[in-house]
Amino acid sequence: KTASFLKNHIDISQIGVFGHSQGGAATAQALLDDKRIKAGINLDGAQWGSLIDTTFSQPFSYISSVWPEGHTNINEFAYRNLPSSTFTNLTLKNSGHSNFMDIPLMVNLSYVNEAGTIDLIKGHEIINALILAFFNKHLKGQNTDIKEVAKSYSAVELKQ
Repeated sequence: KTASFLKNHIDISQIGVFGHSQGGAATAQALLDDKRIKAGINLDGAQWGSLIDTTFSQPFSYISSVWPEGHTNINEFAYRNLPSSTFTNLTLKNSGHSNFMDIPLMVNLSYVNEAGTIDLIKGHEIINALILAFFNKHLKGQNTDIKEVAKSYSAVELKQ
């Protein structure tokens, strides 16, 4: 076999995963199924799969938009067994489901793009800061904390 050009550029002992929507839900399932994954973030995904009846101990964060009134939050049941020492539950205030992707930057009509009222650029800045703090801590061993970063933004609610 020929060695991949990525051979000396990827540390497979430091795997982290994150995704949005269905990809976010897949992140939690991947943490449950594959112990090589050290940490993960679900960006506004409704959880499904076997996690609903079990748990895992890897660091995990759930960053949610503000779900519409009447929308059942099944994640409160899916994540109820996750240990508070490794689980962080955050909400980006005044956001909608699409604030976690670039669609609102291309289609700036909230009734079409399902974005919230949060400033689009500020929302992306916050999400990026949270993701970097989380993975810098859990994959790079840096002294960063997603909860502390969250506290520095009034647009982020830390749920217990």
